[in-house]
Amino acid sequence: EKATLIITSDASQLVAAAAIYVRVEHLSGMITCHLMAAKSKVASKLTIPKAEMLGAVMSASLGHIVYINMGDCVNKVIFVTDSTIVLYWLLQDQRPLGVSVRNSVLEIRRLSSHGTWYHVPGVDNPADIATRPMTVAELVAPSDWLSGRPWMSQPDMYEKLQTAEQIKLSREEEVAANKEIRGGTGRGIILTVTPHRMNDRYEFSDYLIDPKSRNWESYLR
Repeated sequence: EKATLIITSDASQLVAAAAIYVRVEHLSGMITCHLMAAKSKVASKLTIPKAEMLGAVMSASLGHIVYINMGDCVNKVIFVTDSTIVLYWLLQDQRPLGVSVRNSVLEIRRLSSHGTWYHVPGVDNPADIATRPMTVAELVAPSDWLSGRPWMSQPDMYEKLQTAEQIKLSREEEVAANKEIRGGTGRGIILTVTPHRMNDRYEFSDYLIDPKSRNWESYLR
């Protein structure tokens, strides 16, 4: 059996949300998909693009925790968002981006590869459910919240998805995205991340207090 983590995120004017689904391809050929974990944060003081970025950061962080704990049970991890602007930002060099967006991009790229991020229409994004008013009756089984959207249990799952490189922004989206880019243009180079260099430095340093044992807020306190 092969397990794939499908990590989704979305946001509205009030809240950002991330949800993780486990898709399992059974030896019998049957494919099942179930909600494993979810998280949300208030985003009322953010623009929609920045709220979408907050959801993406949450999905990267939550996904990393779930992946580490599941270990060899996971065969593949993919991230899904319906925000074309977030995917656009993920492909930009860290230098021209505004500080908050740049930090978010770096955090996402630290915990995932941009090649694992995909776009899906909003109606096919299960995390969209967490950003809207819902009744309990609408969320209990059987529901798309607990089992994911139909495409997530289909053999041809990737036909529904587009890579970040395939995304084309509309004029309105491009204007919104470029507000967070210094100089007003998105012409940057691809952000390169070298995890092996970070690992080499971590192993070489032999820290007295392991910097990975706690999050940044704990060390700051």
